[in-house]
Amino acid sequence: MISSYDLNSNKIEEFTLHSELQVDDHNVPSILVLPNRKLLAFYSEHNGHIFMRKSKMAENINEWKNEIILFEKDNKHRYCYVNPVMLSDENNRIYLFGRNIVRNDKGNYSDTRTYCIYSDDLGRTWSEELNILDNRSHNDRQYVKITSDNKSRIDFLFTNGHPTYQENISVFHMYYEKGDFKLTNGDHIIPFSKKEPIKVEEVTKVHDTDRESTRAWIWDIALDGENKPVITYTLYSSATNHLYYHARWDGNGKNQSSQW
Repeated sequence: MISSYDLNSNKIEEFTLHSELQVDDHNVPSILVLPNRKLLAFYSEHNGHIFMRKSKMAENINEWKNEIILFEKDNKHRYCYVNPVMLSDENNRIYLFGRNIVRNDKGNYSDTRTYCIYSDDLGRTWSEELNILDNRSHNDRQYVKITSDNKSRIDFLFTNGHPTYQENISVFHMYYEKGDFKLTNGDHIIPFSKKEPIKVEEVTKVHDTDRESTRAWIWDIALDGENKPVITYTLYSSATNHLYYHARWDGNGKNQSSQW
């Protein structure tokens, strides 16, 4: 569903983009506003398809073009999550990030990827799929939160797994800017043009569970007025003891693990 609220008339409208999708918390939708004020709506199944629809009129949800399947599940791939970002400094290139679970030739889940596709024509056509984070196995899947200044920078906050099933879950941060992926302190990791996944162990650790022996989970990330990341996350010292943390990047240290 999509709905709108008119601040002048107090009118509320609703539109059904896709009926009877699934009853599942992975069907998380997103809205992207284009420069002409038309809307791109993205939504997904859990371990299924990725969908997109475009509104026919600016700032209006009553008429939409036909639904497009950006990713289609098959015997090897299962998709979920949609995180669209448009960067004005890159001529309004649109990036879309999410999850792709991959089966090997034996039919077993072998790895879980953080996919990326991009469009240079406001969603009419899209690039081939890229895997931006290295997954050593299906269990080492990242859970990712994304934010952006919508100009040149995209920030990624993620874990190396799920704290319910693993103990060594840390919190990681990196960002993309002007064609390069970077550590929190700005050091270069890899150019986007190289089109190969980044090794998680090479990324800045905000919380290091190997050092502090408490598994973690991410909540959210934002950028402050100076484009420095601010995050919230939790630590689970036990199943019933949850500690809630707020961390802000100050940029003063030289060791990437001690600057938060």
